Amino acid sequence: MPVEGSTLHCGFKAAGLIEVLPDFAIAMDAFLFGARRTIQIHLPTCSHVSRDEATLVALCGLAQSDHERPLMASLDVLMVPTASRVAGIRLKAFAVALGRAGLRLSPAPGEAGARLN
Repeated sequence: MPVEGSTLHCGFKAAGLIEVLPDFAIAMDAFLFGARRTIQIHLPTCSHVSRDEATLVALCGLAQSDHERPLMASLDVLMVPTASRVAGIRLKAFAVALGRAGLRLSPAPGEAGARLN
């Protein structure tokens, strides 16, 4: 779990999402443990996100919108088979927690596009 004062902790706190940090840490642990290759994560001093970071956001969007088949198919490609199911469950928990905190990464049913609640 990221400690208070760490860059990750400060970022989640500044965004008003500190309550979802445990879900994020568990999801990332599952994802990084089972990844088929080293995941590229940029440092906080970098001004852009990596392809892997963008993929994780998209996967969370799939999880929020209950698109389980595309989520699991994507995880099956990115991860060793025995780890993808656990990562899918953990990413779903994190994505749902983000939604409860007011951050939608995908459109709600019937919406034309994503929005912040």
